[in-house]
Amino acid sequence: MTATAGTLPWWVSPVSAAARLGGRARGARALHTRGVVLTGRWVPAPDVSDPWPRTPSDAVVRLSRGISLASSGPDLLGLAFRRLGPGEFDVLMSSCVGPGPVARVPPAPARSWGRATYSTLAPYQVGPRWTWLLATAGGPATDGSSTEPNDVHGEAVVSLSAVSRKGRHDVATLRVEIDRTTVVESFDPVTDHPTGAVLAPAWLGAVREAAYSGSRSGSGRHGPSEGA
Repeated sequence: MTATAGTLPWWVSPVSAAARLGGRARGARALHTRGVVLTGRWVPAPDVSDPWPRTPSDAVVRLSRGISLASSGPDLLGLAFRRLGPGEFDVLMSSCVGPGPVARVPPAPARSWGRATYSTLAPYQVGPRWTWLLATAGGPATDGSSTEPNDVHGEAVVSLSAVSRKGRHDVATLRVEIDRTTVVESFDPVTDHPTGAVLAPAWLGAVREAAYSGSRSGSGRHGPSEGA
């Protein structure tokens, strides 16, 4: 169940307030205001294992700019996706320093969606281990980082892998193409997570949910929590 302002610990209230002010100032979500949507298929890797689904399914991907101050140039780039169908879940990722054991976590600006490595901002608790999802993207739709509709064309291929102390293994490929009719404003990885994988640690999930709730409240939106 999605956390609300009344159930959150006192120490996450400032996060919600800051996000609410940001959303109010922009009249939209505080971060990742601008984005483009692509739709297509989730294609699992041949040897993928739980908790990642083993069956193909439809998927929606949103590429976004974090600060959204300009339509080009370096920015914290976002890659969010929703695997549709049974066990539907959302994932939010940000451009990061790199794929190393430490560098995968800190977000870092990038100039192009196709030249960035992406990481979940927090690990998933999968059994006794913490597991991060990493991604790279390629294809005509990932050239540059403009969110202007006329600047983005064609297809994209997003390659997903999971990293834990056991090593790195392929999870799935998202094969998608630009979709100018589908609008996706809401992603909530805290509530809508894969079965058997919960974002960790729990306190960080509370902070993120507070930020989504505050951003939604400040922007005047009242639907599900909003992410990248």
